[in-house]
Amino acid sequence: MKRILLIFSVAVCSIIQIKAQSNLVMNPSFEDYYDTIDIGTFSFYAGWVHDWSDPNRGSSDLYVPNSGGEYYTPPSAYNGFEYPHSGYCFAGFIFLNLAGSNFYEYIQGSFRNPLLAGQTYGIECYVSNADAYPYCINDLGFYFSDTQITRTGASMLPFTPQYANPVSNPIDTRIGWQRITGSYTALGGEQFLSLGNFTPYALCHFSCGDTSPEQGNYLFVDDVAVYDTSKVD
Repeated sequence: MKRILLIFSVAVCSIIQIKAQSNLVMNPSFEDYYDTIDIGTFSFYAGWVHDWSDPNRGSSDLYVPNSGGEYYTPPSAYNGFEYPHSGYCFAGFIFLNLAGSNFYEYIQGSFRNPLLAGQTYGIECYVSNADAYPYCINDLGFYFSDTQITRTGASMLPFTPQYANPVSNPIDTRIGWQRITGSYTALGGEQFLSLGNFTPYALCHFSCGDTSPEQGNYLFVDDVAVYDTSKVD
């Protein structure tokens, strides 16, 4: 029995290690950032997070230890209480905004190598709803692009995500982290991934709270992964 458990444990650890090694997302848990940035202004749009950006000039946030202010220091940050899923940092952005507003936020990551045409890639990230917002929606999208998106105005990105969390899969976790997974068959040449809400607010799918977005939703994100599925099977 001990031998069987040992073999099983080694196999599981090997799969995890291979998956970690094949993750194409740079800086997947947001641990690398400029430590000279101003206290209390940990935004993605200014390029302070290595290998990540803000594709529409919103104000997506980085939560880091010892930031010097309550807004961005986990676990007791301004938007809610949460420990990082791994490491010391995590990201956060407005997922559903106040009624009557067209303000959207996203985060955009980059890959170590361009995706290969016809290859199927696994998608994974961990999310948690911030305590300060009463609503939950299921409309998390993943948009792959061959060039970096650099729009302004903090409005909804006019793209259809190649993968979206199924609307029947509730994103309703507040304590701890919820794993989101999917897959994508590449066209070839994709080098960037944008995460966020690509759905008009009036058409969003609610899984908790009222059905009118009067106070909105804010989503924490950690450990973003895109990996070659042929290397982990």
